[in-house]
Amino acid sequence: MISTKPILVERVKTIILEANETNSKSFGTGSYETILNTSVEINNGDTISLESAFVDTSNINPENIYIDKDVEITWNNGSYVISQELENFCPSANLGQGQEITTNKPLIFSEYHVESATDMVLWTTVTSIRAGPLPAGSDFNWGGVPIQFQVLNAQGKSVRITVNVPYFESKDSGQPEETWNLNIVGRRDGPPVAIDPETGNPVGPALWSFDGGGNNGNILTPIKVVNDYPFTEFEEFDTGRFTPVINEGNFTVPSGQYTPVHLAKLLTDGFDRLKSERFSIDPVPKNNIFPSRIDSFVGGGAVDPTTTIISIPEIDFRGLPAGEWSLSVLEGWTASITYVSVYSVVGPPIVDEVVNNISTTVVASLPGDGAGTFRIPVMVPLAASPYSLYPTVPGYVENGGPTVVFSPPEGTFDDGSAFLQNTENYKLRGTDGKPMFALVDATAAHKNIFTYNTDAGYVWTGSNNIEVIWDDEQKRFKFNYLHYPLTSGVNTGPAIINQVSWAYYSGPAKYGDLPDPLPAGYYRGYDYGSSNQTIRSYGGCFFTDLQPFNSFWHKILGFETSVLVAYTQGTIPKGFVGGIVTSGITPTEYTNVTLPRLDLTVGTNITEQLLVLGDLTGKPLDYTGSSVVTFSRSAAPNVADEGRVGVSADDTRPITASQGEAVGIQSSGYYIADIDIGTSYNENIGSDTIQSSYSRNIRAIINRYYSANSYTSSAGNNISYIHYGNSFQLSNIKVRLTNSDGSAIKDLGTDNSIFLKVVKQQQINIAPDPMPPPPKN
Repeated sequence: MISTKPILVERVKTIILEANETNSKSFGTGSYETILNTSVEINNGDTISLESAFVDTSNINPENIYIDKDVEITWNNGSYVISQELENFCPSANLGQGQEITTNKPLIFSEYHVESATDMVLWTTVTSIRAGPLPAGSDFNWGGVPIQFQVLNAQGKSVRITVNVPYFESKDSGQPEETWNLNIVGRRDGPPVAIDPETGNPVGPALWSFDGGGNNGNILTPIKVVNDYPFTEFEEFDTGRFTPVINEGNFTVPSGQYTPVHLAKLLTDGFDRLKSERFSIDPVPKNNIFPSRIDSFVGGGAVDPTTTIISIPEIDFRGLPAGEWSLSVLEGWTASITYVSVYSVVGPPIVDEVVNNISTTVVASLPGDGAGTFRIPVMVPLAASPYSLYPTVPGYVENGGPTVVFSPPEGTFDDGSAFLQNTENYKLRGTDGKPMFALVDATAAHKNIFTYNTDAGYVWTGSNNIEVIWDDEQKRFKFNYLHYPLTSGVNTGPAIINQVSWAYYSGPAKYGDLPDPLPAGYYRGYDYGSSNQTIRSYGGCFFTDLQPFNSFWHKILGFETSVLVAYTQGTIPKGFVGGIVTSGITPTEYTNVTLPRLDLTVGTNITEQLLVLGDLTGKPLDYTGSSVVTFSRSAAPNVADEGRVGVSADDTRPITASQGEAVGIQSSGYYIADIDIGTSYNENIGSDTIQSSYSRNIRAIINRYYSANSYTSSAGNNISYIHYGNSFQLSNIKVRLTNSDGSAIKDLGTDNSIFLKVVKQQQINIAPDPMPPPPKN
């Protein structure tokens, strides 16, 4: 019998659609839209799935670091030396306690601020507000957050100081306030501004929040706002205060793709690169203009009538970097002299006052000229006062009288490096005649202040090498060198030095020393209380700021904020009167001074040579055979060069970063492809037909695989989208390729392609046409 009904047969029609980025409109890395030449009608029951995807990873190398834009590196740093055998240092007193000159502890290179000098003040206390509220009745420690404060130093330059906010215990809800000691020395006209060390952004009127993250607590406002302005209390100086000398520098890391080793070398070169004529890194600017009063000026006399002799106070002369007076000490310097001439005329007493300004060049003094004098070419106005050789009109002498400002010839002083400084550049004295620069014990003990011999010898402070390395085994960046490695004396190569300290002793002589008994003093010898000391570096430097910290040093390289050294100012004045006369150097007496407090920890914020078991076999230097021992790092022991143990230059205790996001270990093993075909609902996962479980995009998982000059691909096996409802025209395909966390894929190529498979279920009527008439009954 011939059927008179339609005969329907299921047929499958497959269409492959390509969406290639090369021929599409791009919206950024891995994001593009392809317009189809011919649209495809999608009907009820049609299935759409990802046939395959090809992600252009030909330029991606998992061992490389991609930096998408130039990074401007800036930093602030201080320097230190290790208190070992330093022949040019002179230790001061230490509150009556026995002093070990050789303690092998860091001495921080510091600047001395005296009362009212450069309008410096001590910024004392601040009030911070915690973010809240807290759970009712809960115990909660907050604070403990490292915050950087930006202040102005004595030279008027901005420096950043890292301060650790103390922990506070509070059960209060809401936003409790806590007042704590800031203790930062800075200029009065530069109140502290809070800087978020993670972002480098100021925390001020435009951005109040500060979040330490983790369990460190949260601080909403680091400095309480009073009348719309951050408020910090300060005190006038009533004592001298030492603060670390903070240097600075900068360089640029260009955008591009780097191997970790290459990036580490680029950072090392940026820190350490030199110009041909001098160091390219400028330290804190030193004051190369030196003012002084004038005691007197007289004609050059018969010895040289073409010159004028000018005398300045001895204390001012000592403040010049040149040191003690000599015949050519100021030769070639510029002397800018200001004084007042007073004229009288016949008749009624009329006094004319004329301000004279002279800029001239200093010539060498002549034999027989007194100390503290110098000669300039003769200047007639200097003799234009009928009253005396220089004005004595009341009011002028009291206001300083005639003055001279010295300027050294250009290039006289090399500023050196931010990391390695010679104390020759820091010979200035303060208004009280004390050296403005010294090395201080910045630990809790605060036992020593060391000044250096400013007349003859000088000392290097800091590090001669800054090195960043990539450890391929640990997949970590490291600061390998922030220290000045030791050398082994007569032998070559770096070394660990074992030696014997000085000790304070009085009593019977133990080694045949005379007199016997020995008077109270400092001696070497185990029976005198000396101890073995193992030295691991001459000194080094430390960072107080690295920028941009969060986006570069932390996120890419993996360094933590602990690499930044926090410090505050001591608040208890201590007297350093008298001292130990050593190698003919007169000790410096400081009275009523306070010192900075720093915590320098090897492996956290400083580095040193590594000490291994084999190094301990070296014998300590034996100074016990004689009572006459010169205070010198080069003092000869009884057995030449004993205690000098050569070690490998590469054996260091570095600062090791945590795992950064840049290289080594991937956060996941796949990419995500989001494909938008303009549907209202698309099946995301599973086969449930409930539309609430659908999302708008087709999502596909793509293997994250790299090999040079290739693509990573994914083929099918994704959950299909089945269309239900009214028909629509598929005319464009939008594609977005991302990392698994939704972030852009760095260094992705532009030849990305995806292929969609459209499966259309069609019913075909295979009955004859026209249909035969229905049979008759």
